[in-house]
Amino acid sequence: MKHIVLNTSVLLAVACIGLLGVYAGFVDTEVSRDNTVEAGALDLVLSNGEPSNLGHGVQNTWVIPEASPHDSVSRTVHLTNFGTLGEHLDIQSESTNAWTIDPPPAEPPPPKDAVLIVTAITYAAGTPYEQTIVWVDDIQWPAVGGYHFDPARITDFNGDGLISLDELEQQKIQFTPAPVSGSLDFLMAVQFEPQFGPYPADDYENVETNTTIIFSLE
Repeated sequence: MKHIVLNTSVLLAVACIGLLGVYAGFVDTEVSRDNTVEAGALDLVLSNGEPSNLGHGVQNTWVIPEASPHDSVSRTVHLTNFGTLGEHLDIQSESTNAWTIDPPPAEPPPPKDAVLIVTAITYAAGTPYEQTIVWVDDIQWPAVGGYHFDPARITDFNGDGLISLDELEQQKIQFTPAPVSGSLDFLMAVQFEPQFGPYPADDYENVETNTTIIFSLE
C-alpha cells in the first residue's frame, strides 16, 4: 500500500513539471511607440519703440545729451518671448566711464555711473503695448524725502540710501514671472545727481558714461 502512494506522488510531480513547461512557451508583447522629448525654446526679443521694431538688441534707450544736475530720463523696453519656456528674467547693467579730455584730472571724482541714480524700476505684465497692467513689480520709486526700495531685492552697497548704475552693475535683479509667449514692459528712470556727494557739477562735464542693460531670460 505504501509503495502505491509513493508512485502516485511521483506521477503528480511529473505532471506539474510538464504543465509549467507548456505555459512557459507563451509570450504576449505590447509596444508603446513614438515617445519623444522635445526641448522648449527661449527666444527673448526687445523693442524700445514700435512693436514692429522687435529685435535681439536695442540702442539709445536711456540717453541724456548734455546732462545738467538733476536731469533725468525714463524709458520703457518691451520684452517679448517667442519661445515656450522661461521662469524668471534677470537684469544687470554694465557701465564704462570715459574722459573726453586728455590727460584726465590728476584727482578725478568717483566714477560718473556712481552719480547716475536709478530712481525707478518697474516690470509690468499686461496687454502688449497697451496700458492695461495686470501685474507690477516695483523695485524702487520716487517719494517725498528720498527713494525707497526693498533691500531684500536690491542692495545699496555704499549705504547712501540711493541705487546708482554702479550699484546695479554689481548685482543681478530677478523678476518673475518671465514673459512666456507674451510681452512684458521694463521701465527704468535714471537721474544725473552729481550734487548728492556733494560734488561740483563741472566735475563730470568731460566724462561720458556708456551703459548697457542686460536682460537674461532663464
